[in-house]
Amino acid sequence: MTEILRKEVNSHDNLCHKSNLVFNINGYYKKSDIYKVDDTLNYNRDDGEEDSHETMSSLQFSPLSATTQSPPQHAMGIFNCTSLKEAKKTLTYATESVIGHGSFGIVYRARVLETGDYVAIKKVYQDKRYKHRELQIMRILDCHPSIVELYQAFYTVGEKQDDVYLNIVMECLGGSMYQLLKQCNNVSYKDSFPSCGNGLPIILVKLYSYQIFRALAYMSTLNVCHRDIKPQNLLLNPSSGILKVCDFGSAKRLLSNDMNVSYICSRFYRAPELIFGSTSYTTAVDIWSAGCVVYELMTGKPLFSGESGVDQLVEIIKLLGTPNKEQVSDMNPAYTKFEFPSIVPTPWSLILPEGVNGTDKMHIIDFLSRILVYSPQKRLKPLEALAHPFFDELRTSGPNIIVPVISLNNKKNKYQSDYKNTHTLNINFLFNFTQKEKDLYNTDIIERISPEWYKMDYK
Repeated sequence: MTEILRKEVNSHDNLCHKSNLVFNINGYYKKSDIYKVDDTLNYNRDDGEEDSHETMSSLQFSPLSATTQSPPQHAMGIFNCTSLKEAKKTLTYATESVIGHGSFGIVYRARVLETGDYVAIKKVYQDKRYKHRELQIMRILDCHPSIVELYQAFYTVGEKQDDVYLNIVMECLGGSMYQLLKQCNNVSYKDSFPSCGNGLPIILVKLYSYQIFRALAYMSTLNVCHRDIKPQNLLLNPSSGILKVCDFGSAKRLLSNDMNVSYICSRFYRAPELIFGSTSYTTAVDIWSAGCVVYELMTGKPLFSGESGVDQLVEIIKLLGTPNKEQVSDMNPAYTKFEFPSIVPTPWSLILPEGVNGTDKMHIIDFLSRILVYSPQKRLKPLEALAHPFFDELRTSGPNIIVPVISLNNKKNKYQSDYKNTHTLNINFLFNFTQKEKDLYNTDIIERISPEWYKMDYK
């Protein structure tokens, strides 16, 4: 089903002006609205709650009023909008397929008719009972190499006048890490690449994990906590080796004295302090989630797969052992009624499947054992994680690494793997720290992270 929207564009229009359109759904016509957005966005935020410290003067929002009907919520269509990055330049988006959906709304794959490029458009219902920080957070993070890039945003109105939807236009990388893991789960590449269980080759685990922690390093310096790091929220371009963190619908800037909800983050990746009900947690919850993801990339299966919140804690205790009083206090000082039988920790060497030995295995065990710990303040910081010997292969291999050929079939939205064939991947992009990163980070840590070949050739 395709819906056609046509609009006369007035280059002097400002902000989100309405215009009556003709909208075709299998021959059925009705009036609709479309919105034009430019880079002078100035909304007044109205999410139903007072939260002044999260409201930035240049990032305030108010729902748009409308008297005519908008496209149905799940419909695909063509949208005309003015680019955020180039004022008064109109772009037309033709949505072609649904590539994601959930309680948050729907994500469409759309084509820019003027350029032929593809974008992703996330359409989110603006329920006034909840806070909607996603657009603000994406503007704060602003074009980091390991974070999905925001192109544009505009509002549409649903069948009821009060039903407002925010449409976030982002870069479209293709599939997710979750899709890749599903596709690779029954494939073995041990003949060509060292691997662990049914996960990815270790070289790809390092390549993708490095970019996860690079994104988290940037976010944590800005006090932004994603709060839902998992394979579904990691987008990939396998041909270039690029990974980007996406879906900031649960993200929040964590500021001192803030009270935060503890029932957050997908269960398999939920940090133990959240299970213990902490409302004063830190960005270390993302580090825990990332550690769980690294294990899953290696083995093809979740590390902790509890059937409920309590069962999730039981699974964690099976590996880490019963937390002592000090560790419980570190997770949530207000929690004083914890009683569990005494369980001894399971050695990490017994947790990792066969396939990786020697130095690699030693580094993997040390890396995970320093991330997946009860006390949040004792977990590796993301910049420290980037400097860990686990990633030394990326620093010592020179600017090129050999990886298996993986491509995405856009029509089927599935990855296709050819593990018998390889291609050379240039990894300069791993170390191209932006000026903002350099301003935020200590110079010494950047020196430790950056390989000698990059320092000589690309500074």
